[in-house]
Amino acid sequence: MPPRKSTPAPRPEVLAFLRAARETPDDDAPRLVLADWLEEHGDEHDSARAALVRLQCERARLDADDPRGADLLREEAKLWNKHTNAWFGPMRDFCFGRRHHTHADRRGLLYLCVEGRKILTRAGMDLAGTEPYAWVEGLRFSTLSRDGCTKLAGSDLLDGLASLSLSRTNVKGAPFVELISSPRLGGLLQLDLYQVNAPFRQSRSRRTSAGCARSN
Repeated sequence: MPPRKSTPAPRPEVLAFLRAARETPDDDAPRLVLADWLEEHGDEHDSARAALVRLQCERARLDADDPRGADLLREEAKLWNKHTNAWFGPMRDFCFGRRHHTHADRRGLLYLCVEGRKILTRAGMDLAGTEPYAWVEGLRFSTLSRDGCTKLAGSDLLDGLASLSLSRTNVKGAPFVELISSPRLGGLLQLDLYQVNAPFRQSRSRRTSAGCARSN
């Protein structure tokens, strides 16, 4: 296997703008300020990402039956097809089925479907703190073991997440309770436990029907 390319050091400005976007999920302003910064200071992939942020923010404001939505989706698809590799970087190796998954209405931020056995390795957990991972506001685990629950509960991968899905993973027992009680999930807005056969505290859960849609 060829050696993994090193990930460039994260840009402090990008991290700060992304933190503001996650902390104010109902406000487009931090996302649009980030888009302006990327266009002014970044490369072609950054400029394309700025365009994606603006397109998704615009589409999120449309009514569901607005015909402009289809045109915006087509423009988004073109951007994904051309820039996915640059945007995801090392995260590609940890996505479920080695495909790239994102919610269509995350307004620029990412929701990844991942496999626990892959991302909860040293290489996977090293993603935390990188700029590509800073764009992630939600994780959905397609698989997760008891040992994986314990690893995840103490992992930096949880820091700043707004959404976490354990749907259909069949996790249970003390490791599961440890995970959903982790103080690292203090900013969580959505916790999907659909068909999880385990006890949990209702106060920590806002079950959603979150799924995974291919980005390309």
